[in-house]
Amino acid sequence: MQLYLAIALGGAAGGALRTAVNLWLGRFVSAEIPLGIWVVNLSGSLTLGILLPLIRHPGWLMPETYWFLVVGLFGSYTTVSTFALQSVDLLQGPRWRTGIVYVSASIIGCSVAAAIGLTLGHTLAGWSTAP
Repeated sequence: MQLYLAIALGGAAGGALRTAVNLWLGRFVSAEIPLGIWVVNLSGSLTLGILLPLIRHPGWLMPETYWFLVVGLFGSYTTVSTFALQSVDLLQGPRWRTGIVYVSASIIGCSVAAAIGLTLGHTLAGWSTAP
């Protein structure tokens, strides 16, 4: 039960933090430029990259801390940080070919899925194009 509570609390904090950063940066640039989310994705990737080796170090933190930070906080703050670390892990190791396929398939696949989802959403809403 503590595991799920740690994830839930981290997720709530990560979502709130993502929104706060996005709204704050949105005050400085046009809404057409997703600067807030870009900063969230980069900062989440950087911070998780720094923290993960420390979190994985035996005896440094309680197991719940991993779930709170990695799955909850950063999973909610940005999933790009997790994708980035998995990609680097694959690309730097002996499975670099798998890494290239994974990165390419993720970017292309998610972009295509988003385009299909937008088209379906517009259709369901009765719009022929974006409002």
